[in-house]
Amino acid sequence: MESDREVLLGIDRHSMVTGNQWWRAEFAADRLCAPLGRTSDGRPLGLDFEAHGNGGVGPHGLLVGGTVAERAALIETLVLATAMTHGPDHLRYIYLDYAGRGSFDDLATLPHTTYLVSGAARYLAHERAISHTVLADVRTRDRLAREHFGPAGTSSGRPVALLPRLVIVVDDFARMLIEVPDFAAMIGHIARSEPRSGVHLLLCAHEFGRARVSALDGILGYRLVLRTSSPDESRAALGTPLAHRLTRPGSGYLRTQGDPVRFDGPDRPDHALRHELIAHLRAHGRFVPEQWRTWVAPSARVGDIRPVSPDATVDFAVLYGLDDPEHTDVTAQWRPRDGRLRIPIGLARNGEPIELDIPQVPERAANVAVIGAARSGRSELLATIVLGLALRYPPEAVSFFLADSHAGEAFAELAALPHVSAVVSDTAHEPGHTDRVVAALSAELARRIETLGATAKFTDIYDYEQARTAGADLDPLPTLVVVVDGVDDLLSRQPDLRHVLVALGRLGRSHGFVMVLAAERLSGDDMRGLETHLTTRIALGSLPADELRVVFGTADLGPAPAAGYAYLRTDYGPRRFRIASAERRYRTTSRESADRTLRAVLVSGYVHTGP
Repeated sequence: MESDREVLLGIDRHSMVTGNQWWRAEFAADRLCAPLGRTSDGRPLGLDFEAHGNGGVGPHGLLVGGTVAERAALIETLVLATAMTHGPDHLRYIYLDYAGRGSFDDLATLPHTTYLVSGAARYLAHERAISHTVLADVRTRDRLAREHFGPAGTSSGRPVALLPRLVIVVDDFARMLIEVPDFAAMIGHIARSEPRSGVHLLLCAHEFGRARVSALDGILGYRLVLRTSSPDESRAALGTPLAHRLTRPGSGYLRTQGDPVRFDGPDRPDHALRHELIAHLRAHGRFVPEQWRTWVAPSARVGDIRPVSPDATVDFAVLYGLDDPEHTDVTAQWRPRDGRLRIPIGLARNGEPIELDIPQVPERAANVAVIGAARSGRSELLATIVLGLALRYPPEAVSFFLADSHAGEAFAELAALPHVSAVVSDTAHEPGHTDRVVAALSAELARRIETLGATAKFTDIYDYEQARTAGADLDPLPTLVVVVDGVDDLLSRQPDLRHVLVALGRLGRSHGFVMVLAAERLSGDDMRGLETHLTTRIALGSLPADELRVVFGTADLGPAPAAGYAYLRTDYGPRRFRIASAERRYRTTSRESADRTLRAVLVSGYVHTGP
């Protein structure tokens, strides 16, 4: 016999369909809906998470009153119903369990989960990192929504399809408003986000005071109110004392813009059905795009954060959508220079791509510092940056000068790229190689100064490029990306290199230079004078507190990122991400070299299909 929950969810556990059949393609752009229960006359009542402008009652709402079990049962119904119809590539959940009751523990094992933070002490210990993560996610969604739709109000209110919807479920939010100073500000930022960015808030609590909820009045599209502890609590949440008069467990009221509607829902979680459904969805998780199954804890030290995937690597080919790396036509990926160099270099905690964004206009040009120990993933990240830029831009738009203090494999494989003008390696053991770096960069800077100064027409490379694009008979002058791995080691051996790099920092933006400099420390004497020119900053591995202050302006990042992770400095604070890697061995169809790194396979593709 079917349980009430099976009827409510519309499933038959004896003929249960597979997860990928539930995750029907049409739901990707369809509505986010879930059943609540039945009205007093037996009609089914559902919740449409869409914004009012798109015919729904969302995007944000409130769940208050009832017992812990009743609220957990209703949340369980909403989450399972939406997880059944929307795959993890279209729907993600974040759970903030401030009370630490474990209400979300089972739900957090769904493949849709981005992360779970459980317990007040753990939340407070990592409040800043959590807030930065959530707000950075929301701001990225805002930007993508604006780029995809244009200004707000110019098109449909449906969420942008470039990212999965994000539902943030917060338990014990009323306490958080009192005990967490920045929580209200974070909620306010989310509430003011672009309506089409696909973010939904569900704020849950047993009770709250009128003064505290008044700040939320403007953002709550719907309110789910179970039995309250007093008539005043009911009035504060519902506008009427009706919720205090409820007697049936699991019953409640849904209030949107009209009169409250009573419904009868589940009164306690159905543990057996929940476990069976979750196990079934997890078993079919292989149908989920791997790039969305991320390990995204704000801190590896937080006790009750659930890792969704133990794999700490992001495959470069997956990140760039290369289904067949061996036979990729790289020229089809190239785009013209458009005022900035922008490439993905990894995945954030919520599974979205993290971009390295290097403006290419005189007033906003930027150089990059990559700070970390020699075996922290530093060289791997540099190779990812070079490979990504080479995949996105043709040689006439971007070229590379690569220098390595050791004889690393990564730069040796990249040397065959048509974009690479020079590779100088093993400078630690070959002193003459450091002199070559100084001579080559000095000569190229002098050549560009002469090229632009040969006529009064060009004040900088941007004027030059505009004239060339307009048809002037001029040779291409690509942006030269100077990548130096172990720059602090080179500077200690050749002091003259500092003068050259400082000159590139001062003159580079107008003459087409971008520096990507990797060192163990930014605060060392060897880097003095350069740090002001390195405005984009990435940190890997374990860095002492004083170094973190120099790199990011704060020492409060929690524990050091594990291998494969890094922090990127953004306008909204440091953001943690997993580094994309092209290191994996790739079995090709070629007999001559059947087992190479993915990086080598891709470089070979550049050579065979490039200019």
